Amino acid sequence: MKLTNEYIFASQEPLRKLIEQKLPVLVSYKLAKLVKKLDEQFSIIEEVRLGLVKKYGEVDGNSQFSVKPESENWPKFLEEYNELMAQETEIVIGKVKLPEKVSSTCDKCNHTIEKVFEIEPQILIALDRFLEV
Repeated sequence: MKLTNEYIFASQEPLRKLIEQKLPVLVSYKLAKLVKKLDEQFSIIEEVRLGLVKKYGEVDGNSQFSVKPESENWPKFLEEYNELMAQETEIVIGKVKLPEKVSSTCDKCNHTIEKVFEIEPQILIALDRFLEV
């Protein structure tokens, strides 16, 4: 599957939220494999992004580098940042099928019950290329 760096970068937070859910073992396993493959690419993107911030940015009051839109370096930073995010990477991954129901524990009697798996729409939107519903 060809993915842009922008898509990989934007998928990190929603993917972290999804893997916090209690899911069946096979789904959890497939998600863990997906996270591992994407983390490799995400680390590279983040390293280059931070290099751009240091290259074009200035140290702020918190001893952190940042590039402000009003700085004279902003256009150069933005050009290189957009170039970085537009790069495509081929990653061999399969889609993960999310379950309709998951096991849960009843709050009243502590018995195991099946309940409908609920997930926020913004997570599904952000991860649509990785998931089957």
